[in-house]
Amino acid sequence: MIVVSDSSPLIGLASIGHLQLLRLLFGRVLIPEAVYREVTEAAGKPGAREVVEAEWIEVRPVADRSLAEQFDRRLGLGEREAIVLGLETNADFVLVDDRPARAAAVQLGLDVLGVAGVVLRAKSEGHVSAVRPLLDGLRRHGLRLHDDIYEAVLRVAGEEQR
Repeated sequence: MIVVSDSSPLIGLASIGHLQLLRLLFGRVLIPEAVYREVTEAAGKPGAREVVEAEWIEVRPVADRSLAEQFDRRLGLGEREAIVLGLETNADFVLVDDRPARAAAVQLGLDVLGVAGVVLRAKSEGHVSAVRPLLDGLRRHGLRLHDDIYEAVLRVAGEEQR
């Protein structure tokens, strides 16, 4: 399975101590150079050390940099490169949370998975016992997860409020 990630899933999962879920679920994760820089260049940033040390995260240059430059400039360079790398590698999934970046990836025919979907998949495969604590932790660390999506994920996970 080929999975390409943007920075937000890496930072989010690292901030709650669950970056290893990506390795457990996908084995190997590809990231473009811009994502590597975004995550690792700020000392002390969640995920910086973890990404540098993770042998299962492979930094791969984007072959067609001009394609990344053609995307809407409202998308960050890491998001644009992740989408291009997803196209170049025929990725099974591109991990991205930002709504405009998700829309751009889907429009290009890529399958997108956000960090909430990663957490849900981790539960369904038995790597975590509950999604609520992880989603709550992600929200505390800045993940903007709309209430409707939060509740939908809890419902699918069988953890809805009663």
